[in-house]
Amino acid sequence: MQRLRDHIEEIMSLTDEEFEYIKTFFTLRKVRKNQFLLHESDEVKFEFLALDGIYKVFYIVKMEKNILYSLPKRTGG
Repeated sequence: MQRLRDHIEEIMSLTDEEFEYIKTFFTLRKVRKNQFLLHESDEVKFEFLALDGIYKVFYIVKMEKNILYSLPKRTGG
């Protein structure tokens, strides 16, 4: 969770008490290579923050495939 705190503190300072409250809204989830976070028919109920690695986001609009590749900023080693 330290990486989450570092990410937030790039924008604003937090006390330990504030961060303890904020982190109750987050769950760490590890995703293996080629594993999906969501499938086409899934309802999006969460926001995702990638801490490491490359991920692919795509959606289909009127039979056109739009693809976005993104590399999250690495914080620390």
